[in-house]
Amino acid sequence: MNTPANTKTSKYRLAADKAAIIRTNPPHNMTVMEGAAYLGISPRKLRDIIQARMVKHARLGSRIIFRREYLDALLTVG
Repeated sequence: MNTPANTKTSKYRLAADKAAIIRTNPPHNMTVMEGAAYLGISPRKLRDIIQARMVKHARLGSRIIFRREYLDALLTVG
C-alpha cells in the first residue's frame, strides 16, 4: 500500500493538517495527542506535565482527557 509522504501519520504525532485545525479551531475536550498539538509540544512532554500535576485532567479508563481551558491555564502559568 503506497501512501504519499504528506499524509503519512505516526501513532506518536497527529497529521500536520489535523494539528493545524486543532491549533486554529480547538475542540472543547482533547486527548493527549490533540492537547500536545494544541500546545505545540510532544505528547511525551505533555505526559511529563501531567505526572508533575501541572495541569488538570480526567482519566476515563486508560484515556486522559483535557478541557481546553485547563490547557490555556497551563500556558498562562509560565
